[in-house]
Amino acid sequence: MRARLLLVAGIALGGGVAGADEAPGPASPVRPWLDAEAAPAPTSGVPALPAAPALPPSLSPGIAPAFPSGVALPGDATADALALGVAGPPAERLVPGLRIEAGQQRLSWRDAAARTGTATPVFAWREALDYRREWDAGRWRFAFSDRLEAAQFAGDDRPDETRNALREAWASLDAGNGLFLDAGRVNQRQGLGQGWNPSDFLRPYSVVTRTSQDPASLRENRLGTAMLRAQWLGSAGSAQLALIPRLSARDTLATADLAPGFERTNRRAAAQLRLAPVLDERTTFDAVAQAREGGAPQVGANLSRLAGDSVIVWLEWSGANRPRSAPRATGSAAGGNGGAGSSGNAAGSAAAATGDGATATAFDAADPAAPRAWASRRVIGASWTTPWEVQLSLEHWRMDDAPDAAGWRAIRAGLVSPEAGATYAAWRNDLAERGLPVVRSNWFARAAWDRAFGRADLDLSAFVRVNGYDRSRFWQAEAAWHASERLTLRLIASGSTGSGPGAAGTAGASEFGGLAQRAALYGYGQLWF
Repeated sequence: MRARLLLVAGIALGGGVAGADEAPGPASPVRPWLDAEAAPAPTSGVPALPAAPALPPSLSPGIAPAFPSGVALPGDATADALALGVAGPPAERLVPGLRIEAGQQRLSWRDAAARTGTATPVFAWREALDYRREWDAGRWRFAFSDRLEAAQFAGDDRPDETRNALREAWASLDAGNGLFLDAGRVNQRQGLGQGWNPSDFLRPYSVVTRTSQDPASLRENRLGTAMLRAQWLGSAGSAQLALIPRLSARDTLATADLAPGFERTNRRAAAQLRLAPVLDERTTFDAVAQAREGGAPQVGANLSRLAGDSVIVWLEWSGANRPRSAPRATGSAAGGNGGAGSSGNAAGSAAAATGDGATATAFDAADPAAPRAWASRRVIGASWTTPWEVQLSLEHWRMDDAPDAAGWRAIRAGLVSPEAGATYAAWRNDLAERGLPVVRSNWFARAAWDRAFGRADLDLSAFVRVNGYDRSRFWQAEAAWHASERLTLRLIASGSTGSGPGAAGTAGASEFGGLAQRAALYGYGQLWF
C-alpha cells in the first residue's frame, strides 16, 4: 500500500512541482510562525499587498477571528483578494512545498464487540503526501494544492482506504487599477464563525479527508470550487463576482482514489456576489448573495467589532427559503434502535462528522418535496485574548430550519426499527457532508494557545461542540511541537459523550452519545521538504 501511495503521489504531484526553468525555491521550508518578524505564508492568488494595521498588543494577529492575517482592517484600502470580505476563524498554519505525514490512530467503538467480536480497540496507520505551492510570473500568479491520503486498519473489517483531494489549481491575473481576474479551482472561504459558517455557501460536500476535526483545519483542507472570478479592491472596500459552472451530473459521491470530486463542488451552476465596504477602524462587514441552479437564492452577512483591547464580538447570518431538515422517510420521526439499523450503529454511520471514515453516497437526504419557508441561520460569538495570549472563544449557533427541542425528541422517539435507523443515518450523513448542525440550538467553545508557556515551538488547542437540547458533546484537544523547521509532531485526542438509547424516555441515543466512535487518539509527524 505504501509503495502504491508513493507511485500515485508522483502522478498527482507531477504537474505541481517547479520545473527546471523556474526560479529555485528556498533550500528549506519556511516556518513563519517560528520567526516573530516573518509574515505568514501567502494563500491568495494575487501579489502580496501592504500589511493591515497592527492589532492591539493583547491580540495576536494569528488567532484573532475578526482580522486574520492577509485581510485588511477597516480604513485600509487593501485586502487579500482571495479572501474578500471577512475571513473566518484561525487558519491552519500553511507552509509551501511538499509535506509527508505518517502516524498511528487508536479508535475506540461503542459497539466494538458487534463490529469486531472483541472489545479491543482498532488501530489505523495513516500516511499522507501534502503539497501546496504558488508561483509568481509578472502580473500572473499560479497555485497548486493537493493532498493524497491513505489508511490501513488492524482489528476491524474495514478495507484500506486511499483518497486524493485536489484542493486548488488556479491562475490569477493582476489586470491593474485594483482589478484581478481568476480562473481555476479555488478554496473560497467565507464567514466569521469559528465552529460553523452559515454564510459559507461553497462549503457543502467539499471535505474529503479529515485528519483533524478542528473546523479551522477543515476550512483549509477541503476541495476548492472551479470558477471564473473578477475581483476589485479600492479605497471604498472590495467587490467580487464569481461564476461557477456545472461540471458533473453525478447523483452520488465518487469514491475512486483519484476522483477530482467535481460532483461535490460543481454539481450545479451558480453565481456569487460578495461586497465588503470599508466602515471604521474597529468594525468589519461583508455581504454575500448566491443564486444556484435548482435551489433558492441565499443571502448572508458577517459583522465584527473590536469591543476592547482584547475582546472581539461577531455575528454571522444567512437566510433563504429552505425545507425543514428532518429524516426523509418519516419527516419528524425516523431512526433505529438496535441491530444494524440502531441508534448505536445507524447514528454512528454519520461518521463524516467524527472521522469514522464513512462517506455519504447520495445528495440531499432532506425530502425534496417538503414545503419551503424562510429560515435564518446565525452564529453569535465572542473571543477574549488573555494577558497570557490564550484565546478563549464562545459561540451560539441557531439553525431555524433544523429540529427544535420537541422535534428532536420526536426523532429520537421514532428510532424503533432498522429501517428507520437507516433513514436517520442517511440524514445524519448528509448533514455532516454539508457541514450543518443536527438540531436548532448548539454551543461551541474553543481555547487556543500558540507559543504555549512562552515556547515558540509549542501550540495547544481544544474545542467542544454541545447539542443545545440533549447536552451531548463532541470534543477534541491537540498539541503540536515544532521540533525543527522541517519536523512537527502532533497528538490529537477526541471523544464523544452523551446518553445512549432509552434515556429520558426516548428510543434513540443523544446526538453524540449515539455515535459509533467513542474516542480516538492520533499521533503523527509532519516532515517538510
